[in-house]
Amino acid sequence: MLLTKFQKALAAKFSLKNLGAPTHFLGIEIVPTQSGLFLTQHHYIRDLLHSNNMHEAKPVTTPQATTCDLATTGDASTCDITIYRKLVGSLQYLSLTIPDIAFSVNKLSQYMQAPTGLHMQVAKRILRYLKGTIDFGLHLRKSNSLQLHAFCDLDWAGDSRDMKSTGAYIVYLGSNPISWSCKKQTTVPKSSTKA
Repeated sequence: MLLTKFQKALAAKFSLKNLGAPTHFLGIEIVPTQSGLFLTQHHYIRDLLHSNNMHEAKPVTTPQATTCDLATTGDASTCDITIYRKLVGSLQYLSLTIPDIAFSVNKLSQYMQAPTGLHMQVAKRILRYLKGTIDFGLHLRKSNSLQLHAFCDLDWAGDSRDMKSTGAYIVYLGSNPISWSCKKQTTVPKSSTKA
């Protein structure tokens, strides 16, 4: 009722065309479900896998290995910087509907100036993770709850080069994630409280 009135008020002042319910928005597929909306980017993931020759790669269950130290020095000539930047940019876009890759993509983004073969391997591991989770996305459910829940974590001095931590958070409104971020801190924390 309110939406119809709003549309009529806009149509009185502007030329409007009602295209119906959205199915795609900026590469994100919007699928209505009985309990809400499902947002997915599986077409974008398929295209990304094909353009990087990873469509037949073996899937993995995590986006990044826990033992991988990206700060180790390596030969930057073993990595095509243009391909690396394009891939990491695409992965950043995918974190809109797949927040579980945000931490790994943030770590890779810190090496845009001089990536090595190791950094490209980690980026390709994320592609392998996406291959196994291609149908994942965000399910936004109808809810009457307006309770906010926030969770945060950080890797304590995770960068061995400058001892800075990378922190991440996710905020839920009811059962729906509404905001998330992963960011390297600007200062070196002296305690876990400051971090």
